[in-house]
Amino acid sequence: MPHLYGTNSDEGTDNAPVGVVDTDADLYTYLQRETGFDFPASTIRHIMQLYPDDPAQGIPLNTGAERFADKGYQYKRVAAIVGDVFYHAPRLDDARHYAKRAPTYIYRFNTRPLDGFTNTDYNGTNAGGGSGNMTVMLAPAYKGVAHFSEVGFVFANPGSVGPWPGYRALSRLMSEQWIRFAHTGDPNGKGLPRWPRYNEGEKGLNLVLQTEEQGGPYVEEDTYRIEGREYLTKWARRRHV
Repeated sequence: MPHLYGTNSDEGTDNAPVGVVDTDADLYTYLQRETGFDFPASTIRHIMQLYPDDPAQGIPLNTGAERFADKGYQYKRVAAIVGDVFYHAPRLDDARHYAKRAPTYIYRFNTRPLDGFTNTDYNGTNAGGGSGNMTVMLAPAYKGVAHFSEVGFVFANPGSVGPWPGYRALSRLMSEQWIRFAHTGDPNGKGLPRWPRYNEGEKGLNLVLQTEEQGGPYVEEDTYRIEGREYLTKWARRRHV
């Protein structure tokens, strides 16, 4: 049975506690009491070593030294951890198993979705992205490319895709990939970026899906936060989200 499977860059922001984790002690308490995994003390300490308090390594991805401190001084740190234990680690483990037995295609969606736009008279003719007094709003920066962000693009939902040509183009591309996969078991086709099978690379291969303004889709090795994700795998398999 072929698989098309993936995660979004900033999955953890939908599960990270807001205004709760400011210190190492706060993080320890949260991991001990609130995740539902019953982490023993030694596991918590090792997780905290694997995910240091470095905002440049946190989630949302590629937001540098910004901490979004009003959400908690270590918000980005805990977002990375919970995103991996609930989503990215299970996806890593599943992809490795699926790819041994069937064609498996993995994506990482990396475009921040819209949070809406204010008027409905957009006629699609303005190359600058709108007409009249339209205001297009991105999802909050602290959320980034959160859980479920890709679904509106796959199904060409106007409220998710909005008026921007780059977003519409990405939606058309993804819709075609998903339809081709549903019809043939393979998301590849003429005019589409090549999507390799996961096990075509020794470390696993993902297709990163993003707008042309961001550099367009590209293939990456599945090695981001790899040490932490592999350590969390035995816990992440007890998923409950």
